[in-house]
Amino acid sequence: MANLTISRPAPDRSLEKKDWYQRNRERILSRAKERYHQKLTADPVGLRKEQHRRHNENRQRINARQRARRALRSEQRKLEAREWRRENRELSKLISAQYKAKRLECAFVPVAVEDWENTLAAFSRACAYCAGPYEQMDHVLPLERGGPHCLANLVPSCRRCNSSKHAHFWFDWYAAQTFFNQIRCGQIVTLLEGLP
Repeated sequence: MANLTISRPAPDRSLEKKDWYQRNRERILSRAKERYHQKLTADPVGLRKEQHRRHNENRQRINARQRARRALRSEQRKLEAREWRRENRELSKLISAQYKAKRLECAFVPVAVEDWENTLAAFSRACAYCAGPYEQMDHVLPLERGGPHCLANLVPSCRRCNSSKHAHFWFDWYAAQTFFNQIRCGQIVTLLEGLP
């Protein structure tokens, strides 16, 4: 019978090393700073050349690591932004409408979320034009035609009506629609009376 030697796997010392580093972190960092300052005072040009040489030797590894970190941060930011927009839908819509108004250099009055919620309640959270489900906010007098960005010019709208109306004058467009309704038209007119 042959002798069988059973070799034990080497113990994993990574946890011990991490623990030791955490206990001695301040001392290690202060020594590293000391050595750096000694080299810097002794030969500053040589130190910079050494740093450039090391960076150039490891350029691909450094760049790959930075790209990976940037991609990870970018994805995290996108996820966080998407989650924030999901949690703050109405505020997100108000902010994007305000950016558009500023970009088009329109008259601008900030709109509070509570005021917008009251407008939504006045229209039963439905499209002001066709009474379909509310999806977007619409400027009754289009920003492209000089309409102001203010609460009195905002109504809830479905995506189809908002896209169809685009920059048309609202009454001409609305009167030509098959779903025209005198009561909803009156609500919009009453809202517009509050324009500055």
